Amino acid sequence: MIVTIAGKRYDFDENKLRLTEAYALKNMTARPDLGFGGYTVKSWQGALNEMEPDALAFLVWLVRTRAGEQVEFTPEALDFDLGAMDFEDTPDPTSAATSGVSDAATSPSSPTSSESSPETTPAA
Repeated sequence: MIVTIAGKRYDFDENKLRLTEAYALKNMTARPDLGFGGYTVKSWQGALNEMEPDALAFLVWLVRTRAGEQVEFTPEALDFDLGAMDFEDTPDPTSAATSGVSDAATSPSSPTSSESSPETTPAA
């Protein structure tokens, strides 16, 4: 997926979240003064759908951190116009449709090249 934040485009794999990132999510979004212990992964995903500010802030922090930027998790450091945020799906590079590889060639029951070409023998 491509995430655009304030005009800058970032590659972002939304299907991957490291355990350390999940811990950061929980700790960075906690609001002890309000009795909120922080988002779980599941509650964060729901909060993103609702465009909840703390959920969006963590997403921006995560996207920019994965891109190698040093970003503080503060409203000031993460501030941008929400109207300037955009999400663009990118094709899955491992799918048969985009890689030109047929399903038969990627299935576990497909013969290997040595099985399908018995006439080729390794040189001694």
